[in-house]
Amino acid sequence: MYKEGKYTEAIEKYKKAIEKKPPQARICDVRINLSLAMIKEIDDSFDYNTTYNQLEKAKTNLYNNNCANKKDNSGYSQDAENLEEEIKKLQDELKNSSDTNDKEQENSQEQNQNQEQEDYSDIEEELKKIEKNSNSSRQSDMATYENMGDYSYYSGKKW
Repeated sequence: MYKEGKYTEAIEKYKKAIEKKPPQARICDVRINLSLAMIKEIDDSFDYNTTYNQLEKAKTNLYNNNCANKKDNSGYSQDAENLEEEIKKLQDELKNSSDTNDKEQENSQEQNQNQEQEDYSDIEEELKKIEKNSNSSRQSDMATYENMGDYSYYSGKKW
């Protein structure tokens, strides 16, 4: 299953193999294969937390049955210890890339806010021009209507 790229199915098979309680010499090989399948199952579309948690599960799997040791390299399997170190490196890279992405997102958001403020300033200036033209036009109309209100040419009632 693993070689065919069917990592989810491979994970299930490895978990079933562990449930059968193989001998200590064999259990570490199964746990290493399980952790490798868990790592391979990580998809590029996963977010930071999902990816980090999947790596953490793969690493924790190696600690079971003391295949790898959390504190030092005294686990039963050197291969498990090596894989644990690789997982730690992957987690560090993930953190670093996440920090970089966070900074890029902050910069992008700041640029967007600055652009929005500039856009609002442009809109405010346009609105002021329109208001000024409108006031000017209104004053002109009012002057025209005042002159028409004279009614000196009309001898009838003025309402």
